[in-house]
Amino acid sequence: MKKLLIGTNNTGKFDELKDLLSQYGFTCFGLKEVGIHYDVEEVGRDYQENALLKAKTYAHMSGILTVSGDSGLSIDALNGEPGICSRNLTGEKRNTDQELTDYIVDKMKNITEGKRQAKLVAAIAICNPKGKCNVEEAFTEGVITEKVDTKKIPGYPYRSLFKITSLNKMYCQLSDEELKTIAHRAEAVKKLSKYFKQYD
Repeated sequence: MKKLLIGTNNTGKFDELKDLLSQYGFTCFGLKEVGIHYDVEEVGRDYQENALLKAKTYAHMSGILTVSGDSGLSIDALNGEPGICSRNLTGEKRNTDQELTDYIVDKMKNITEGKRQAKLVAAIAICNPKGKCNVEEAFTEGVITEKVDTKKIPGYPYRSLFKITSLNKMYCQLSDEELKTIAHRAEAVKKLSKYFKQYD
């Protein structure tokens, strides 16, 4: 089994990525397990740059092959916002899940039903300590609902107001099996998997 560090401090994303990547023969570790207590500042211009920045940094710090990602919500009616700022809408601090959903509901309150299209985007990067890297991106299309679903998933606030167009189902209501097959993060990992043998 190949050792793989998952470079995120979000426990929800760690669990999802560990589940997805274990299918490819990796033994996955978290940052704290290798003694890293550090958040990489996301200063990239897009999702892929941020994913690469985190994967490179954590691979260098740990000396272990590393996967990291960046993700966000892009809403057509808001010209692609919140985009790469999806976790920090005010520019002053990392917002709570409740603050994030409240913000989107308020921004969308005057947007009519037919103009609420959006997509959830995920970029996943893999890097080794020598600086060899690859990155892939995927997205899930849907619409922003007027009300927030009663089911809340810590670390994934937007899933409670995002309905997947192809399934007519709230993202937060997806089963574990559906998450592995149709979710944007799963699709990004699947696209990235073609590079995994290069890191043996």
